[in-house]
Amino acid sequence: MIATLRGTVQTVSSEHAVIEVGGVGYLVRMTGKDIAKFSAGQEIFVFTHLSVSQDSMTLYGFSNFEEQKIFLSLQKVSGIGPRAALSIVSALSPEQLYEAITNNDIKVLTKAPGIGKKGAQKIILELAGSIDFSQINTENSAAAKKISSAGYENVAQGLVSLGWNIKDAEQAVSIAAKKMGLSEDFSQSQASEVLRQALKSLDKKR
Repeated sequence: MIATLRGTVQTVSSEHAVIEVGGVGYLVRMTGKDIAKFSAGQEIFVFTHLSVSQDSMTLYGFSNFEEQKIFLSLQKVSGIGPRAALSIVSALSPEQLYEAITNNDIKVLTKAPGIGKKGAQKIILELAGSIDFSQINTENSAAAKKISSAGYENVAQGLVSLGWNIKDAEQAVSIAAKKMGLSEDFSQSQASEVLRQALKSLDKKR
């Protein structure tokens, strides 16, 4: 499974970006708002999900982990596939989706291209109370700021590559940085020591 990618943007279209990682170009389908931020030659990091069907494999990418979680949750709804889920994530913020589900607002959900009244009703019925939006924030949230920190990002993803899940990894990095008296935007030069401390913290949970 391809969980994340860090590489250089080669080309950008209205629906996808080609990201080169180690000499290999990955075509990644993304939301319009994410693609609008990219330009050729830019170094980027994205969370990904590989969708496999009978006749194709499609890699979907997200600039933050929360949108990836919502994308996966939406696909649990009967009749909602990855393209429809991406359409919803692209059209609605996490807050707007939460409010639409909470308020039974079909009209808001149908703003997403390809989502009709019946699809909106299914989303509300099947996801009401099943998605924890309490930790989902806007792009200016702490989670987004963490991802923008090269040191934090590298340590967290290093822990993921060692087998830890992203939630535990991020928590361990935050705790380690705090113990060292560092903010979460610590520098790359401090990353190795933060990694060592984070591993100590995680090993205690085994």
